[in-house]
Amino acid sequence: MKRARDFCKLFLWANIGAFIGKALSTYSFYRKHPGIYEMMSAPWYAELLIPLAFTAFVTIALIAVRAVLKKKDEER
Repeated sequence: MKRARDFCKLFLWANIGAFIGKALSTYSFYRKHPGIYEMMSAPWYAELLIPLAFTAFVTIALIAVRAVLKKKDEER
């Protein structure tokens, strides 16, 4: 079970890191090309809302799975 928990931890941090990379990339593009975002009706961070929701969902699910796995390990 420890290997499964370690895999969950790895996947959790990879998912969070991917979101941070996407956010930094979007912000960097906004800083280089602000005129493109001025034409849009939504702010520059609007395209980060769906990946943020996905990252939050996956994070909560992985934390729950890790807690269940930890509880099963303690019972043994």
